[in-house]
Amino acid sequence: MNNNSSDLGEGIKRNREEEDDITSTDRLSHLQRFVINSILSFLDPRSAVQTSVLSRAWRCAWKYVPVLNFRRDSFDKYSSFLHYADRVLSLRFRLDVDTVSYIDDDRTILPFSNVVKYDLSHEAQHLVIDLLNGESMFYSFRFCYLFGTDLNCNLKTLKLRRVSLDTKCDFSGFRMLTDLTLEQSFLISVEDEDVDPFSGFPCLKNLVLTQCLHSDFGNLSSKRSFKISGSQLVNLKLDRLLPTRIEICAPELKFFTLVHDLEFLNFSNLSIPSLVHADIRVSDEEKSMAIKKELKMQRLISFFQGLNSLTSLKLDNYSIQVLSNIDTEFLEQQTSPFTKLESLMVGAVTVRSALLHYFLKGSSSMTPKVEYGYV
Repeated sequence: MNNNSSDLGEGIKRNREEEDDITSTDRLSHLQRFVINSILSFLDPRSAVQTSVLSRAWRCAWKYVPVLNFRRDSFDKYSSFLHYADRVLSLRFRLDVDTVSYIDDDRTILPFSNVVKYDLSHEAQHLVIDLLNGESMFYSFRFCYLFGTDLNCNLKTLKLRRVSLDTKCDFSGFRMLTDLTLEQSFLISVEDEDVDPFSGFPCLKNLVLTQCLHSDFGNLSSKRSFKISGSQLVNLKLDRLLPTRIEICAPELKFFTLVHDLEFLNFSNLSIPSLVHADIRVSDEEKSMAIKKELKMQRLISFFQGLNSLTSLKLDNYSIQVLSNIDTEFLEQQTSPFTKLESLMVGAVTVRSALLHYFLKGSSSMTPKVEYGYV
C-alpha cells in the first residue's frame, strides 16, 4: 500500500512538472513577434540564433530581428567571427534593419565593409562602429574605405570610434543624419585653408566629438581654423578635441558642453546667438611652458565672451580651481558677458567673491540663482 502511494505521488509530481514545461513552452510560443524581436535585439546574433531551440515559434525568429549586434569578442577565433557574420547576413530574411552595432579589434577592412553595405542597402537608421585597432588612433580606418565615396543612405544616428575622417569628404549622402558621434578618431586636412567638416550634414542636430585629434594639432605656425558649423545644430559636446584653433558657427545651438585642458583652449570665434545652457569643465593638467599663464587666462576670458546669450551656466570644481588663479585686479577689469544669466551652478562649495561677481555683475536678472557643490 505504501509503495503504491509512493508511486502515485511520484507520478502526480512528474505530471505537474510536464504540465509546467508545456505551459512554459506555450508561453514562449504565444509571445507576439514584436516582443520576441525586442528580446532578441539585446543579444548578439550568435546568442539570438541559439534561441531557435526554445520552441517552434522561435525557430526562425532571429531572422526577423531589426537589430544586429556583431561583437568580435564573442568568438575565440577571428575566422569564426567572419564566417558567422557572413552566415547571419546571408540567412537573414530580406527585411529592413533598424540598428546595427559592429565591434571589432582586427584591421581587416573587407568583412566590415560587407556589413556596412548590407546595412545601408537594408535601410538601417542607426549604426555603431567600434574598431578597436590597438592603442593608437593613427591605425584607424579611413572613412571613405568604410562607406565609399558614392553614398545615399537613410541613417539617422551614426557613432564611430577609431575612424580616420578626411575633412574634405562629401557628406551630402547622409541626408537624414541627425546625430553624429566621433570618438578617438583622426581628422585629416591636407590643404592649407580652413576646414569645416560637418557643414555637409544637412540635418545634423546633435554632435559629439570625444578625444579626436586634428592633423593640425601641434603645428603652432598653422593659421587655419577648425570650424564646426551647422544650420540645424542644437546640441554640441566637445570632449578634448585637439585642433590648433576652433570656430563655432551654429545659429540654432541651444546646449554646449566643453571638456578641455586650458593648455589647448583656443577659440577664435563663437557665433552661437541662441545658446541657452553651457556645461564647462576646464582643467589645467598640462604644465608645459609653451603657453604662459597670462595667455591661458586671456583665452579663457575671451571664450566666455562668446557665451553671452546664456541663461544657465554650469562650472565643475576643476573649472573653479582654474578660474581662481586669475588675478583679482585683472578679473575686475573684465566686462561680464552674461547679461541674461539666470542660473549659475558650480562644483565647488565656495567661490571667490571677485569670481562670483564677474559672472553675476552683468546679469539683467534681479535674483540670479547660484547653486554650490553640484555633483
